Amino acid sequence: MSHDVTAYASLINSYLLNPDKYVYPFTIKEKNGKERTIITYNKFGQFGPYLRTAHSNILEAFQINFAERNMHSFAYHKNVRCYDALKSHLKSNVFIKLDIHHFFESITEEAFFDFYSEYFNKEWKNAIKGLFYKGSLSIGFVSSPAISDFYMKKFDNEVEDYLKDHDELHYSRYSDDILISSELKDDQSLNEFFDFIKARLAVYHLEINEKKTKKVSLDLNTHNSISFLGLNLSKIDDINNKVTISKRYILFILFLIAKQKRYTDHCYALENEIKSRVAYLAYNSPIFMVSHLILCQMILKKDQKLKKLAKYQTLKNTLNCFKSIFIRI
Repeated sequence: MSHDVTAYASLINSYLLNPDKYVYPFTIKEKNGKERTIITYNKFGQFGPYLRTAHSNILEAFQINFAERNMHSFAYHKNVRCYDALKSHLKSNVFIKLDIHHFFESITEEAFFDFYSEYFNKEWKNAIKGLFYKGSLSIGFVSSPAISDFYMKKFDNEVEDYLKDHDELHYSRYSDDILISSELKDDQSLNEFFDFIKARLAVYHLEINEKKTKKVSLDLNTHNSISFLGLNLSKIDDINNKVTISKRYILFILFLIAKQKRYTDHCYALENEIKSRVAYLAYNSPIFMVSHLILCQMILKKDQKLKKLAKYQTLKNTLNCFKSIFIRI
């Protein structure tokens, strides 16, 4: 493997002249029923694998030379867990959860170099151009997550500077998912912080998905919670919060296991999704025992929703299957 990006100049130039020879689009349906196009490497012939290898090697060189994690960014970094993203919010009372609309596709080659052109020489600029598809980042490229995180570097730094004058406020970003919170029960400073984030995102040609924006005030009496990255935050006393894995996340894993049992042939895609979701639970091990207790309580109480999700096999067999996956991991 070469860290000299000029080694891939010829391949990148060929890709830029004829991208559809190297990649192809396919459409998926989102939860809201809308369709979304993803660009991925062409599996047929040699061009797609060549480009993927080039992207992987350029990315490794990019991370060695330019990658620098902001303390508030928690995605695409080794030894950083989703659980870590919630640590700064353990004493907060009011939260706003928001999502950046069409994050990858909104990051254009033009905007990237508008903000970061001074970082790169001619050879690097040409290599980075090859990480875009017709001027935008693609969800399907191996390099897109790290490039998107680098693009947010200046934004994260601006937020960090803002927080220096607001000790009561906290900010975590996991790719396009953002959680902000305030330790005060009065939400005025949090609302101002939200307006600041919205305005600064617009400067970077990004916008908030208003439909996914959610505001929650934690209350010890109502036992409510806020979910972020499959984890729940809820009150344990007037000052402190606790982190657990959401019941919905566990239910969905059980649903996938039950669904897998319906296939007569082995469904690798479904099994890989189950493994990745269970690995996520195992990786956030400090709170795994809590979520496991919740699961046991649901089974002991014969939770109706759980029984419905597991209707294609007995509840006992579903649980055993669930346990066996944890053992393998």
